[in-house]
Amino acid sequence: MPVEVALFVMDEVGTIDGDLLSGCLRYLESITRPDGGVPWVLPTRSPRGPWWAPADGLPGSLNPTTSIAGLLLKNGIAHPWVNRATDFCWTALENLTEPPGPYDIRAILKFLEHVPDRRRAETIWAALSRAVLTVVDLDPDAEGETHGPLDFAPTPRSLARSMLPADVFDRHLDALAARQKPDGGWDFTFESWTPITRPEWRGWVTVEALVTLSENGRL
Repeated sequence: MPVEVALFVMDEVGTIDGDLLSGCLRYLESITRPDGGVPWVLPTRSPRGPWWAPADGLPGSLNPTTSIAGLLLKNGIAHPWVNRATDFCWTALENLTEPPGPYDIRAILKFLEHVPDRRRAETIWAALSRAVLTVVDLDPDAEGETHGPLDFAPTPRSLARSMLPADVFDRHLDALAARQKPDGGWDFTFESWTPITRPEWRGWVTVEALVTLSENGRL
């Protein structure tokens, strides 16, 4: 996940630092599984949330492999790791045996939005969109850990934008703007296992909120 976050930040500011990118790619190559993907989490003695549990055998995982590959493809990064990861993503997506969860879908969408083979991506999305509709929360005022339409389609250009009518997104944009706190930031709704993560994640979701509002003409 730290590699994914580093790529998110570089993509957001519009500059891919060569030295950082080289280090990221070397690290990704060192942890890539035989199937071509990177695992969800590696064994570590460092403190972590209880949901960060290594899977048996450490297989490649769609999350975060699809997200990382999508960010690299978006920025035109040509590298053997990207090719190998792309092959893994196609194979895993075309052989799904159960619907992916909401966080997995968000990662997958980053791959499908930026992979060059658009016909293949649209075929996958046609099948995957049904899974999105089963996990998206249409109530803009819902409380708790929810996954609204803007989580899957934050901009008008998003691949998932066509899954729901425009007025649904308008209501969620209104609700997003209304959730701004008096200090100017936004809060997050997902589980936090230690208080120290709150200021870190608040900054992250605040940037996401501002970007989403700006991309939709609300700023």
